[in-house]
Amino acid sequence: QSFADWPDLPAVRAFQRNVLEQVSGIADVQSAAIALNSPIDAGWTTRLGIDPAPPSPPAELEEVRMRTVSPDALPVVLVNESFVRRYFQNEDPLGYRVSNWGVAREIVGVVRDVRFRGLSRDVPPAVYPTFAQMPFGSFFLMARIRGTSEAAFGRIRERVWSLDRDLALSNMTTVEQNLSATVAQPRFNVLLLSFFASVALALAAVGIYGVMAFGVNRRTQEIGIRLSLGEGRWNVMRRVVWEGAVLASIGIVIGAAGALALTRFLSSLLFEVDPLDPVTFGAVAGISALVAVIASFVPALRASRLNPVVALRRE
Repeated sequence: QSFADWPDLPAVRAFQRNVLEQVSGIADVQSAAIALNSPIDAGWTTRLGIDPAPPSPPAELEEVRMRTVSPDALPVVLVNESFVRRYFQNEDPLGYRVSNWGVAREIVGVVRDVRFRGLSRDVPPAVYPTFAQMPFGSFFLMARIRGTSEAAFGRIRERVWSLDRDLALSNMTTVEQNLSATVAQPRFNVLLLSFFASVALALAAVGIYGVMAFGVNRRTQEIGIRLSLGEGRWNVMRRVVWEGAVLASIGIVIGAAGALALTRFLSSLLFEVDPLDPVTFGAVAGISALVAVIASFVPALRASRLNPVVALRRE
């Protein structure tokens, strides 16, 4: 392998090794690595050839995600699970070679998929070469740390600047912060939808209460007659609650049908949740039914406490 176009490659490699050694020597750092992209950065793509032909060869060479990482190695690469599913039908890819930039590299391992294009998007096929094979001057430094991140950031800056005071360091954040920024918009959308859903549930409860209270008021004489003929107050209350539950059930069925029709528009907001998840639909229906029963309970209790004499005199 020739790197004639990279005359500074030995110096770049030496600097990258020195950075890893310096950062790994910090007491707060458990481990350190470098990569061309951060774990949740989509990165860049390139076209690859596969030799010999895989079990599921593409109709044409496709753009595959490149995830350059440390450490130094022979001309080998790792591939992710999506790469294996796409080109090898989940068969063993070890021993095959992928080539780009005129260099063939042997597949020596498979890594788990990482959602580096966002939580809601599928993981594309990706290849993990090393910096020794693909030299780049800029890179991400990643460290697993103990304690607070700000304290560790300060020590990391000092160690890196001890090698080159003029080196530009930027975007020092935690993976949690980057992930939070990535899901900020979906999280806001979910919170907004949750707010409107809560308002709708509250309005439904008020509506059910109003309808049942109005119905009890209209049927005061009927309820008075039932009580005067010996019907128990518990039966009167149960009858009113049952009527409220029936009305709520009709509404839940209609609402579920509408949700089934519209749920595909919300699939982009879901992460590892089926848009037609039966547990979710069942939970929503159960909560709605419970709210309806509670909203019907007050009018039912009022009906059971009617004085039959007063109820029969009412016009």
